[in-house]
Amino acid sequence: MLEIANLTKKRIDKKLFEKIYKIVLKGEKAKGDISLVFVDSRKMKSLNLFWRKRNSCTDVLSFSNISDKILGEIFICQDYVKKISKDYKKESVRAFIHGILHLLGKEHNTKKQTEEIISIENKYIKKLWPKTL
Repeated sequence: MLEIANLTKKRIDKKLFEKIYKIVLKGEKAKGDISLVFVDSRKMKSLNLFWRKRNSCTDVLSFSNISDKILGEIFICQDYVKKISKDYKKESVRAFIHGILHLLGKEHNTKKQTEEIISIENKYIKKLWPKTL
């Protein structure tokens, strides 16, 4: 199950995020509930400072749960996503996919890991929008 909370004023296409949730979990052969929270830049900066000791905003943060049923919680900063991309919708989707991959244990600490995670993100973006990339 995907639970979505929108703590901003921007409208969210919940059906799109539910579709992504199902596509990615099926594709990665994973199961589990995810909480997705949309926040503004002030809240994201606060979360990033508290959890990662970085006094800056970011597009997405993921927090894993140690449970077979609950994968974790993903925070997406709408302000930041809009700032870094001309296509807010696709970049929000990419951030969500990225967050899910982190919950599933994917990291990007090396060049090889970074290339792999980007490749996986692109695979799912292409499933949603075949003429993209």
